[in-house]
This record gives sequence, C-alpha cells and structure tokens, in this order.
Amino acid sequence: KTLAIYQDLIYYTSPDGFLVALDARDGKLRWEVLPHDPDSGAKNSSGPIVVEGMVITGRACQDQANCFISAHDAMTGKEIWKFYTAAAEGEPGGDSWGKVPSADRTASLWGLPGSYDPVRKLIYWGTANPQPYTRLKRHGSADGTSRSAPSDLYSNSTLALDQATGKLAWYYQHLPGDDWDADHAHERILLNTKIDPDPALVKWINPKIKRGESRDIVVSVAEAGGLWVLDRDTGEFLWA
Repeated sequence: KTLAIYQDLIYYTSPDGFLVALDARDGKLRWEVLPHDPDSGAKNSSGPIVVEGMVITGRACQDQANCFISAHDAMTGKEIWKFYTAAAEGEPGGDSWGKVPSADRTASLWGLPGSYDPVRKLIYWGTANPQPYTRLKRHGSADGTSRSAPSDLYSNSTLALDQATGKLAWYYQHLPGDDWDADHAHERILLNTKIDPDPALVKWINPKIKRGESRDIVVSVAEAGGLWVLDRDTGEFLWA
C-alpha cells in the first residue's frame, strides 16, 4: 500500500522520502513535503494513513539516521508532529542505548503502515530492529546493552501514539537488543475478542488475565513468525 485518499486528494509516499498530495480529479500536484534532511538516508517504504485530517507516515532509514513517524495536515502539508523512534541521550528511554551517541542510534520503520483507534485516539505502529546489527557492531561489545527490555528503545516495539500530539502513550518491546534483524515492523490489527488461549497451543500466556474476558486488543506478527497479543489501552502483554 503506497496511497491514501481523503477529500479528493491522493497521497503518495515516494521512494526518495517525499510525501505528495495530488488532486484526484486532474492529477495536478497540490503540495509535496520532504520531512527530513535530504542527506540523512531516510526514505519511504510503506504507505500513509489518514487520521482526523492528518496524513501519518513512517520513515525507513539507514545507519546513523534517526527514523520517525510524522503527521502532516492533509490539506496543506504542514507538519503537525514528529515522533523519533530511537530515544536520544537525555530523553526517556535514552539510557537503553548505553554509550551509543544519539547520532548513531537507528530504529527503522518499513513494511506496512500502522492502525488507528478512533475511540482511544491512538495510533499503533510497529518498529524494526536496531541498526546496525549485531549488538556487537552497535555497542562494541556483545554485552553493551541489556538482554531484556528496555534495550535500544524503541526498536522492535509496538508504539501507541496520541493522534493529536504524537506523544507516546505506551510501548511494548517485543525483542530487546536484537542480534538477528528480526523486525516487528508490520501492521497492527485491532479487534475485540475473548481472551482464552489454549495452553496446549500457546507458549506464553500472562497468568494475570481473566479467561473468557472480552478485551480490545492489538495483534501483530513478527518477521520471525511469532504472533503477539497486547491490550489496546495499556500495552499489557496477554499472550504470544
């Protein structure tokens, strides 16, 4: 998916990083923006979604480039907010990268776009592995970062962002300190269901869940094949 349509405008994410708005009636360019430094190596590899009059996109990027999710006004292209997916030094989660300088922290966004919950006003988006992999290359030591979350935030995570401000409501890190390029970057599926996983078929189940209780959940499948189920309000792990 590379296109979205809203108010007679077609939105296109180009491979070289531009977000483009075309008039759906005659194909003329209405506006275009490049939300990042053209020398940063950032690019588009997934399509946009339109949320409450904003076009939401995620940027893929190469080593030594901080990727981000951004919101632009759907009618004018004006940037409304931007959320960087590698926590910088001095920011919440910044310590999870250890001694790696902020300029060298990369947690890319690629694959399929995120999802929107209009009741909670939250955008759910998945991130890829930290770069470069392996942990030895990133940190200079195989033990340069934690083997449990939080580690290299916000790589390999589900992010829940406030649609109006882009502020982080919660995150869940599926694979901390990734050594294997095992991305968690694809779509987040939103549904309501009863939580009653079969222990014979499901390896990890949160012992605190009330079996048979209906929950609003966000579901994702990782590149390595694991299926993850989280609570949509809080990011609480339910089963995998």
